[in-house]
Amino acid sequence: MKMKFTKSKMIFMEEYITQEIDGLTESYIEEDVLQYLYELIEHEDNLEQILGNSDFSNLAIYLGGDPEDEYLDHVCWSDAYNEFYDDNKLSEDTLKEIENTYMGKFIKSQGYNVKDVFKDDKDKFLKEVYEELYVYESDLTAMQFTFVPNTTNYEAVAKLYNNEPVIIKAGTRCGLFDSINGGGCGMNITTVKDFSLENIEFDVSIHYNDYVPEAVYGGFIKSNKEQLA
Repeated sequence: MKMKFTKSKMIFMEEYITQEIDGLTESYIEEDVLQYLYELIEHEDNLEQILGNSDFSNLAIYLGGDPEDEYLDHVCWSDAYNEFYDDNKLSEDTLKEIENTYMGKFIKSQGYNVKDVFKDDKDKFLKEVYEELYVYESDLTAMQFTFVPNTTNYEAVAKLYNNEPVIIKAGTRCGLFDSINGGGCGMNITTVKDFSLENIEFDVSIHYNDYVPEAVYGGFIKSNKEQLA
């Protein structure tokens, strides 16, 4: 980028530099100076090059809204586990409760029923779901269903930040994550079908900090294929 100064603008700057500034006008002067600087700067950066060097490895998509509002969303799965292994069945009320969780909605989107999680002859997908829910030492408090897609699709990321739905493609890694305390389960589920964010509440983060999946798990082995559309 570069700056061009005209004579009139140079005079304007000199007036501000030479005059005595009191506390009442300081904030107005600062605004004027910043506005002039903004107008003087010509951006000559190559946008494609900037985007090409961008890194979305920290991108995480959380189903639901504020994590504190979703704090107990998946705890009913722990109750379902105890009920099933005590009675060898689940009540209709329990089934409805776990179906209404984000994990339940995800399972249905992949072509399964929540009852399938408890059957003996599980396929690879159901084993991944069962392990995510029950192998790790957690009562599932504060866990949100979370996707960690591989992407260089800048338009899709922009849509996410504008709260517009995108498609998360089959093959994307996902699981249960606690962004409040910076922890989670295995994050070892792989989507077998595309998952649409249409008509579902979601949140997104991209900046690296101590409470995102990338930091907690030390990175993920992801497909090199594009996973957002």
